[in-house]
Amino acid sequence: TQCDPVHKLTIIPRGRTLGVTHFLPEREKYTQSKEEMIGEIMSALGGRVAEELEFSLIGTGASNDFEKATQIARHMVRYYGMSAMGIAVYKENDQYSPQTADRIDREVERILQECYEETKALLLSNKAKLDTLATTLLDKETLFAQEMYELLNITPRKSFKFS
Repeated sequence: TQCDPVHKLTIIPRGRTLGVTHFLPEREKYTQSKEEMIGEIMSALGGRVAEELEFSLIGTGASNDFEKATQIARHMVRYYGMSAMGIAVYKENDQYSPQTADRIDREVERILQECYEETKALLLSNKAKLDTLATTLLDKETLFAQEMYELLNITPRKSFKFS
C-alpha cells in the first residue's frame, strides 16, 4: 500500500486533535492511484487501531479520521470506479434507486472494513515497533521522519521525486 511519506508525528494536542501524523508529498500530484487512496484510508484508521491494540478501548478521538476515511472510500465508489460498483458515476444529487444507494453504502463499508483489518494486521505484525514508537512519543512528544527511521530501524523508501 502506498501513501505519502511521513514527515512528522506528534502527540501534542492542537485544536480538536489529540495528536497527528503529518505526511509530505514527494512531488506535485494531479491524480491519485487506488493504492494511494487505500494507503490514506489505512493511515486514517491507524490511530484507532493502535488505541485498541495498546489500551483495549475505543474512544472518540478518531472521529475526524473516520470522516476522512469514509469520504475517500465514498469517492472511490461513487466517482472513480475503484470498487465492485464498476465505472459508473453516482453523483450526490443524482436520482438513483434505494437498491443502488444500499449497494454504494455496502461497498463503502466493505472498503473501510478491509482497510481496518489490513491496518490491524500490519500493526499487530509490528507490535514491538508500535510499542517503541509509543514509549518514545510519551517522552519526546514529536518525532520527525529521520528520527522514526532510526528509532525503528527502517530504511526509507526510494524517493519518487523526478530528477
